[in-house]
Amino acid sequence: MSNLITDTSRKEQKSTVITEKTYLVKTLNIAEDDFKFIKKYVRYRRMGGDTEFTQKEALEEAISMLKDKYPEVAQNL
Repeated sequence: MSNLITDTSRKEQKSTVITEKTYLVKTLNIAEDDFKFIKKYVRYRRMGGDTEFTQKEALEEAISMLKDKYPEVAQNL
């Protein structure tokens, strides 16, 4: 019974984290080669053990790297 309560609290914590970000559904123009690279990178990560890695996460990772490289831009958001 205590395992069930623990599992429920984990789900609540996870949903709390999800609600902190707002996601928009937008159309994005992307070069075919760049899109192929993202798909290949996702396959690479999945084969490396991160079996649920997504294209969305790949884009988030890339944007995070840009924010780290250009913090002066990220500060003005």
